[in-house]
Amino acid sequence: MPYDFEWLDENRNIVAIRLSSPVSPEELKELHARVMPLTESPLPIYILADIRNFDLLTAYSQLGDALKTLSLPSMDNAKMQGSRVAILGGGPLVGLVLSFAKDYLNEGDDLVKAFNNEDEARSWLQEAGGGSIA
Repeated sequence: MPYDFEWLDENRNIVAIRLSSPVSPEELKELHARVMPLTESPLPIYILADIRNFDLLTAYSQLGDALKTLSLPSMDNAKMQGSRVAILGGGPLVGLVLSFAKDYLNEGDDLVKAFNNEDEARSWLQEAGGGSIA
């Protein structure tokens, strides 16, 4: 399986998603189906997205059409502002994308942040989520 979905703290909506290349369009849709219910909870969402073993450029070229068919989550502004995504890996491309995203997101520095170290990513999510995680 090219992805791993692991609850770090299900009661607080904290999950780790680890992607490995290659990912098929069907596997991408399966992962999307697992993530979408998180948006239905009244709690903020805290995601550790580990893409250290995932080739973003190749994946986009292979999965671009499948990505266009996936629905985006619907979250109210308060829930989105309380949520956090820690991206682990991805290199300079992730940094570039995040720098552009900050222009479109209020308080973009607080919603999504890139890390090279998993302990730092977990600490950041832990602080936002109000307690320690495994």
